[in-house]
Amino acid sequence: MRPTVALSVPHGFTARLFLRSTLLDELLERVGHVGVFAPPMSLEQLQDELGRPALSFYQLYADDRRQDVLANFIRLLLADWELTPTRRIREQEEWRAKPWRRALWEAHKRLGKSGRLRSAWYRTENRLLPDPYHRGAFERLRPDVLVTPTPGVLTADVRLLRRAQSEGVPSVTFVQGWDNLSSKTIIGARPDRLLVWNEPMYQEATTLHGFRTEQVRITGAPHFDPYVTRAGWTGRADVVRSLGLDPDKKLIVYAGSPRRYFGETFEVLELLVAAQADGRLGPDTQIALRLHPQVVDGRDAEDLRRYERFRGRVYLDIPRGSTGLVADYRPDGIRHVGQMLDACAVTLNVASSFTLDACIFDRPVVNIRFDGEHDKPYLQSVRRQYDTEHYGIVLRSGAVRLADSPAALVEEIRRYLADPSLERANRAGLVRQLCGRVDGRSGARVADEIARVGAHRRARGVPVRESLTARAF
Repeated sequence: MRPTVALSVPHGFTARLFLRSTLLDELLERVGHVGVFAPPMSLEQLQDELGRPALSFYQLYADDRRQDVLANFIRLLLADWELTPTRRIREQEEWRAKPWRRALWEAHKRLGKSGRLRSAWYRTENRLLPDPYHRGAFERLRPDVLVTPTPGVLTADVRLLRRAQSEGVPSVTFVQGWDNLSSKTIIGARPDRLLVWNEPMYQEATTLHGFRTEQVRITGAPHFDPYVTRAGWTGRADVVRSLGLDPDKKLIVYAGSPRRYFGETFEVLELLVAAQADGRLGPDTQIALRLHPQVVDGRDAEDLRRYERFRGRVYLDIPRGSTGLVADYRPDGIRHVGQMLDACAVTLNVASSFTLDACIFDRPVVNIRFDGEHDKPYLQSVRRQYDTEHYGIVLRSGAVRLADSPAALVEEIRRYLADPSLERANRAGLVRQLCGRVDGRSGARVADEIARVGAHRRARGVPVRESLTARAF
């Protein structure tokens, strides 16, 4: 019998990584069954989209209880705030937000220096707060391996990792974000194995988090595989026409940001529209704004009606089709974004992972590093986004150009429109460094690692699970 996998899908980015890349199909070729754990509001839609005999679906319990909030706060209180530049920035943002937290700042800095205290709390928390929710699902599914998208950062993943440990089930985390190991350093439960995109993440796992070298594997990122396979893609001219744009004009794609990271997306779009209208962007240009999926719903949701004033002058790319998961893209949405990148001439963003997507397509990247008309204090300024550990790698690569003023933004766009080959070698080098092997086979490599762990456990004589119906939730 082939192994059974429990797969945690807490939100939309994880769905893109686990369910809408090449990974799920590669995994189903290697294992006997996959049980998908997802928030209750998404289960029906995921079942309708993905349903097949080898899949079953289970409710993921992600809501925080009071004791979870307290445990998370104590974990934060004991975290080493000096661990990385990213962590220093994020912690100062969070601890200065409320007066009572500011009062604890000095204690936090001192307590965070004690690794023994942190380890003692980790053992205490795992003993006092076991998973109370997923026992029945584990009894029905009887997984041979658990797969999560974070190493015990999200509450749902903490619970599943603790449940797996209590059941003697090995666990594997594919670290979903390129910045997660340097920016989200508060781990509530540790997996047995870690899969990462690239060598910098490998080093962060071993040096910052104490994973043994044999626990960590570099696989690349499966959500980039569709950019290589290009299943269902059409020609550039047809793609551009489908957006209501002119295939004979050069397309500038601006990827917006949630307001907590950059509050001037609307103002930058106004600047771009004005520059195009008065000819400063040169002839035969057109603009597309890709709104970030997080601004559509969830904690970063915005009133998108104000962008309607740009219709007819800008293509507004608003993520469509609710799936019940925050920040989600269905397969057609992923294909749409990839084809839009493939069709464009220049891309703009604020210290975003969109930079990596653009570099995979060898599209020039201009990063916006100004706050608008007036500079803001550092912890509110866009400048802080460029001082993080992960984005420092991008800047040091020379693959992007920084625009520190509106005039510089226009000038950098014109520069790349005139010669898109500039920084081409740097972009290719950045892809090799941060994306691993972009060969369409990352999903296969991740699936191999998961199946290997599950098969090893199954070989030890674990009882064969009963047959599962596809709709188990």
